[in-house]
Amino acid sequence: MDGEALDRLLNDWVASRHKAEPASGIAVDGKTLRGARGADGRQVHVFAAILHGQGVVIAQRQIADKSNELPAFQPLLALLDLRGKVVTADALHAQVEHARCVVEIKARTTSLRSRTTSPDCCKRSRTLTKVPFPPALTQRNKGHGRIEVRTIQVSSELRGYLTFPYAVQVFRIHRKATHLKSGKVTEETAYGVTSLTAAQASPARLLALVRGHWHIENKLHWVRETAWGEDRSQVRTGNGPRGMTTLRNLALALIRDRGWHNIPPALRYYAAHRSEVLALLGA
Repeated sequence: MDGEALDRLLNDWVASRHKAEPASGIAVDGKTLRGARGADGRQVHVFAAILHGQGVVIAQRQIADKSNELPAFQPLLALLDLRGKVVTADALHAQVEHARCVVEIKARTTSLRSRTTSPDCCKRSRTLTKVPFPPALTQRNKGHGRIEVRTIQVSSELRGYLTFPYAVQVFRIHRKATHLKSGKVTEETAYGVTSLTAAQASPARLLALVRGHWHIENKLHWVRETAWGEDRSQVRTGNGPRGMTTLRNLALALIRDRGWHNIPPALRYYAAHRSEVLALLGA
């Protein structure tokens, strides 16, 4: 089966049932299918876009052999209607061409700086440390066995500091996590750049968008691995690995449509009530 056609068909259907919330966004990121390798021995890597909060895939592409996510960024977004949407991505995609691509199709872009991934990104992050930041907004959360304090500072004073296209605001986020059992404390600082103005995105909204971006990890990649053992799957032939990922994305969207938040119990329920499975499709 044509993996591209299958992805387009099913993801368009899912997208028609799920609309991005006005204050939310679309996150893009990739995942390697560690148990699957192509005929040349290379691991299969898929690149997807999901809706913040809802955790459902609305577009997906397979990364070409001997390539990476960068050339796939614009073709992936070309599959979507981005008008009025916020696109979030990690440091790898803090590229001039990517920023122009997103904004020039009438979207808004927020590129997140999480880790140093290239000399260019490293140079840009050093520049951001010099930007004058005003007083901060702090949020505190308790969950998953830790207390996390996040502090965000936002600045639009970019003249002389940054020449990134369409950049309107720069933000700096400091995270401090205290693990309740061990007492271990971890800290990190991340920088980001956005084309959203201060009127469009307050510090609180930017912080929410940053947190929403990581739904692609904890509501998609982590769930596919823990619920279906994706990285242990040894489906290797042709478009098999990608096709199975597409079907897992579809199953996840259908289950969440019915209000399930914990996926493994949902899978056990439908395994025991097979007559209800087709009802998920409206049949």
